[in-house]
Amino acid sequence: MSCEFVRQGESEVVRVLVVDDEKQYCDNLSLCLTTEGYEVVTATTSDEAINLGKSFCPDVLVADWMLRSDEDGLDVSRTLLSQLPKLETVLITGYPSGELHSDARESKVFEVLEKPFELNDFLSVVEYAARSADEGGPNSEASSVRKTHWEMLHRMLGRLLQRIGPAFIVGACIIGPGSVTLMSKTGSLYGYSMLWLAVLSGTFMAGFIALFMRFGIYGEETVLGITAQRLTRPFAMLCGVALSSTNAAFQFGNNLGVTAAMNTLLPDVSQYLWPVLFTLAAIVFMFSLKQIYRTIEVMMTMFLVLMFLAFLVNLIMARPNIGQMLAGLVPTLPSGEGGIEWVTLGGLVATTFILVAAFFQTYLVKAKGWTEADMGSATLDTVLASIIYTLIGCVIMATAATVLYPHIIVTSADEMASQLEGLFGPSAKFIFAVGFGAAAFSSFITNSLIGGVVLNDGLGLGGQLDSTPTKILAAAILLLGMFTSLAIIHQENAPLPVAAQSENESQVAEDAAAAPPPSSLKVNAIAIGQATTLLAVPLGVIVTLIVVFDPQSNRNHRLPLPAKGFVIVGLVLLLGTDVRVVEAKAFFSREHARTPMKFGGVVMDATWYCHVGVTVENRRGERATGWGATLLADLWAWPSSLTPHDTCEAWMCDLVSKWCEFVTSTNEVGHPVDLYWQWEPELFRVADELAQKSQLTEPVPRLAVLMCAAPLDAALHDAFGRAAKVDVYEAYGREHMQYDLSRWLGPRFNDRHIADYLRQPPERIDAFHLVGGLDKLTAAEVTADDPQDGLPNSLDAWIRREGIHCLKVKLRGTDLPWDIQRLLDVSRIAREEHRKLGIKQLWLTLDTNEMCEWPEYAEELLLRVREQAVIIDEAMASLEDLELAMELGYSGVALKACKCQSAELVIAARAIEDGIPFSIQDLACPGIALLQSARLGAQLPTIHGVESNGRQFYPRTSDPERQVHPGMYHLSDGQLDLSTISGPGLGYRWEEIGRSIG
Repeated sequence: MSCEFVRQGESEVVRVLVVDDEKQYCDNLSLCLTTEGYEVVTATTSDEAINLGKSFCPDVLVADWMLRSDEDGLDVSRTLLSQLPKLETVLITGYPSGELHSDARESKVFEVLEKPFELNDFLSVVEYAARSADEGGPNSEASSVRKTHWEMLHRMLGRLLQRIGPAFIVGACIIGPGSVTLMSKTGSLYGYSMLWLAVLSGTFMAGFIALFMRFGIYGEETVLGITAQRLTRPFAMLCGVALSSTNAAFQFGNNLGVTAAMNTLLPDVSQYLWPVLFTLAAIVFMFSLKQIYRTIEVMMTMFLVLMFLAFLVNLIMARPNIGQMLAGLVPTLPSGEGGIEWVTLGGLVATTFILVAAFFQTYLVKAKGWTEADMGSATLDTVLASIIYTLIGCVIMATAATVLYPHIIVTSADEMASQLEGLFGPSAKFIFAVGFGAAAFSSFITNSLIGGVVLNDGLGLGGQLDSTPTKILAAAILLLGMFTSLAIIHQENAPLPVAAQSENESQVAEDAAAAPPPSSLKVNAIAIGQATTLLAVPLGVIVTLIVVFDPQSNRNHRLPLPAKGFVIVGLVLLLGTDVRVVEAKAFFSREHARTPMKFGGVVMDATWYCHVGVTVENRRGERATGWGATLLADLWAWPSSLTPHDTCEAWMCDLVSKWCEFVTSTNEVGHPVDLYWQWEPELFRVADELAQKSQLTEPVPRLAVLMCAAPLDAALHDAFGRAAKVDVYEAYGREHMQYDLSRWLGPRFNDRHIADYLRQPPERIDAFHLVGGLDKLTAAEVTADDPQDGLPNSLDAWIRREGIHCLKVKLRGTDLPWDIQRLLDVSRIAREEHRKLGIKQLWLTLDTNEMCEWPEYAEELLLRVREQAVIIDEAMASLEDLELAMELGYSGVALKACKCQSAELVIAARAIEDGIPFSIQDLACPGIALLQSARLGAQLPTIHGVESNGRQFYPRTSDPERQVHPGMYHLSDGQLDLSTISGPGLGYRWEEIGRSIG
């Protein structure tokens, strides 16, 4: 701000007389003016002021209206003005009134400032008053012109512009080609109904801009400077690289946006020109300015206003339905046959609520030089910019809703412009292109600067916009975007290959149709951008928590509790790990057992093996498919004497398919565990309806219903982890789950999560081998009728082959002498083989199965074998069953993946908290069902080991999985090798397995 003006060829310092009866206040104003270069004298009474004025001859009088003497500031002004006709007066008051303003106008006062006022406002008014005095003062002709409404508006606008800047730059960055396209597409898809989402996204962005504005003013360090202090410089470097990589990866989109806009305005010019021209212009622009901030501020403010005006004109031309627009501000989700396109809605939020752009606010605030005294201006800046960029989004969406919905769906800005041209003529297309071009070019420059300054800060080189390293890094981002966009333009404009002439033209056409489409460079570039976002967003969340929540980083200005809640909600929205099911589909195959299995009194030699594939979509619009599987063993889950075995099997297959249909039809979004417990009542409702439709003569056991839901539940866990790119066992904590365990287990579990009860899984774990009631114990019992497939046919051979030292012995449960003798025989044979192999310890579990109806039987059996632990299995199918079992005297529980992973994890947490022993059993599950079951046992502190029966009874079923996980289907030293289970989701490595489904 300059205080020198040219007067008759000379440079003179502006003189200011400050009058206020509070000396300290008077001195403070004097200090501010002196610092700006003004020559200042002060007075505390009207008499002193008049005497000083006559000798000092001020250019500007700054006077308080109400003084302690009989006269006031207006009296001083009138007296001095009679002797100094060029004097301009700035009147200060804490008691504004209409009468005062009227008197001020009559006394030709330049401006009335109402307390409290911003320092920048005060200095701005004094500067304008000094310029007016230089032009001739309040009695001059120039003053008369100045006092017109236009001049007053100009002065007010100038003062306003001094109070805004950083947030307008961020706002111009937010409204880019992607946001314009997605707002247009959303309006064409859903009409006005999603306007509330645009407002919500804008509100969250506004809040985060304000938070980082606050840090920029209070904090002495930069964003990644504080991060380096708290979490080491290497971590800050990683954050800088990840965040800037996101900007670099999507810079090509800004190039394509500028090209599309210019191609609309100048269609005859080659598309290849625009990326090169604008990139080189931006680089020259950056390096030619020593201080880039002020120029960027003016440009981006103009661009933001231009965007708003251009898109507003389009909306006015479209004549929207105001009532429907207002209704669209009420939060609702659209309904209809098409469902909800979560990719579009997630992208809409992601292109408005941009965390790295909020970070940029801190660097801009520091570049502008704002301090705590400017907090009011900074707040006004944030509010105005947020209103404008949010309105721009709403205007674009409303225009598309008015013009296109529901008959036309656009997927690009080009299509939107063409539709406007068809309806309203070339002018509408031209205006839209101007707005779109402003959006593209504003993001074009700011996006590269954000990437440059953040990377520069992460590397420890400082966070200055004007530094050479920042400009070099920004230029690199610009060049990367330019070359990528040129390659995309070339690929999209390349002519299709023309086949050579051939007598058999139909064959040529068939060959061309059968040829795979060429890989899209644009799709690959977007995929790279999405990949960088997956790393950048979590790192950005960590940085935000450090910067915003640390009082020391903000000069001990603590963030209020409501603001902390706002931050947490916003960050959860950004992480967006919650999912909804897009599609769930079941696949069935008939699998035959290698050797017969006996459940109760029935022998099972074949059963249905069910796979379920679930595709989910998270809040960012990213999709992933997960898998789950289980044997639908009705003889175990539904041992019935009333319903035929074939009927039970068919009904269970039907329920799996019905459950897939129901889950696909829902729009609920959440964590798999949350969704399971939310859907559980619906599961049993669907089961009851199917039972009535099938005219069953008995109730379906709860266990059978859970078994039918288990493969979908497992697939949902797998898909959730794959969508979030994490091992799903790392996603059972507060970072990913909306609710803690108290939601299902009561207040005793407040702030406790499943992750609190998990253990670090071992790479190897003991496996229990099943000894069925029909199994041969020694080689002497094997006959020529037994399988000749290279696998053992007797217990002793299995022990020698795999070093087995954990056995689960199936008993009859109705014949105590037989059960005792069977246990003794198994134990004797195992001990004999162990002596030969040098195995020191034998683990035995006994299973009396569902045929054992009397507790006294189990008690007598336990007395005979001198053991005490009694574990409930089939009858334990809910949390209520667990409570009842403990009341009845059971000492432990059996958990199975086929009872639904979501339920078993919660029950396990309850058991661990109360010291209840539990085991993990697998129901002879082959393939990925074993991988899920074994991993569950490895992550939980079980009594000992896990059960692994699928390799005995369904070895061929696991052939595809065995190629990737050989140690899971062949024991070594009696253990499963879990080291190959890795990667996102449940760690199946499904693509490598390559199982043929359907």
